[in-house]
Amino acid sequence: MKGRPPKPAALRALQASKERPSHRARESRDTPDTPIPSRVALTPPAGLVTVERRYWAYFATLLAGARLLTDADVETLADYCRACAQVDERTRRLRLALRKRTLDPQLVRLLDTQARGWFDQKRHLATELGLTAIGRARMGWTGQRAPSATAATSDRGQVPEAPRSKLADLQMRATLLRRPLGIKTGSG
Repeated sequence: MKGRPPKPAALRALQASKERPSHRARESRDTPDTPIPSRVALTPPAGLVTVERRYWAYFATLLAGARLLTDADVETLADYCRACAQVDERTRRLRLALRKRTLDPQLVRLLDTQARGWFDQKRHLATELGLTAIGRARMGWTGQRAPSATAATSDRGQVPEAPRSKLADLQMRATLLRRPLGIKTGSG
């Protein structure tokens, strides 16, 4: 049951065998200077109604700014917008049914079942688009917009810092809290 002996540390460091080459390729691919292969039109598909178009306007600009929206994701985002509108409609109707003086249990059960189905559909699509924590971790997105190659520079020739999301601020604070503090020993 003996295996091969491990490589010496010096040889492992020289060959960088601890890192996967696919991870390095992914990091270099996402640099701001890399041209975007295709521009996704931020106009919503023709089949969306007004409420769904509002969701489209919000999420399309968010995902396009983070460089996560591609031509292949347009229909998935349209389905997500439809699911968001359906969840809103079902929950509104369910609240109305529950407020009535005489409760209709069949209607409440039907609306509850439909709302749960739309919630599941919405969660699944959000994960695929990178709008959930698991989806962001899979895509390597922190919730911030990606820096653009044409960012405006300040007077000093530096790129101004983009406003960070609440998630990015929390991640920064967590990093600062993880740093070890200098501990003084009592022998002195």
